[in-house]
Amino acid sequence: MRLDEIEQLLDKFYDGTTTPEEEQQLWHYFKNESVPPHLEADAELFRRLNRPSRVSVPASLEGKLVRLIDGNSSRPSLFIGFRIGAFAAGIALLLGLSFWFSEPATPTVHYVDTYSSPEEAYDEAQRVLALVSGNLNEGLDEVGKLERPIEKTREILDKQFD
Repeated sequence: MRLDEIEQLLDKFYDGTTTPEEEQQLWHYFKNESVPPHLEADAELFRRLNRPSRVSVPASLEGKLVRLIDGNSSRPSLFIGFRIGAFAAGIALLLGLSFWFSEPATPTVHYVDTYSSPEEAYDEAQRVLALVSGNLNEGLDEVGKLERPIEKTREILDKQFD
């Protein structure tokens, strides 16, 4: 066989597209003929692949494997548990979303004008603002009364520590 045909077959072999007959041709080439130095690694690969196996398989291995497989298939599958869990999680998610997007239980309050004319509303607003202002001024007066003793205490402390 020519060297370029062997190299093409090797390319096909490494691409995984060779037929069993083509692989047999490669094996015979590497077994029987002298190999160029650049193909020596490939020759070693084919020699190792076609070396007879020294591993012995016990006769009882097949029976043990069959019993093991049958024993595992008799147990309930974990896959069923995962499916049930996924179904429950989906239901919980749907219930949560339904509560999230549902209408509030309290009815919506619609505000209505409490005064029949804008002048009455204006007068009431002025009265409420005057009441708030008066209460605020009383509170500020009380704070002013507290500032005097605090200021005296500060002066005494400054004298003591200076």
